[in-house]
Amino acid sequence: MAHRAILLVLVTLSLAAATAAREAPARRTANNGNVVLEDVPEVPAELAA
Repeated sequence: MAHRAILLVLVTLSLAAATAAREAPARRTANNGNVVLEDVPEVPAELAA
């Protein structure tokens, strides 16, 4: 039973470390810096026209 608890703790800590190590989302500004967009891809020029 103790082995199970240790394994659970190790898995939980591994998942927490992986989550904390994620990259920050890509940030860009639009509208003269008034709007901050996160994880929003650029609109292709042929679609924006």
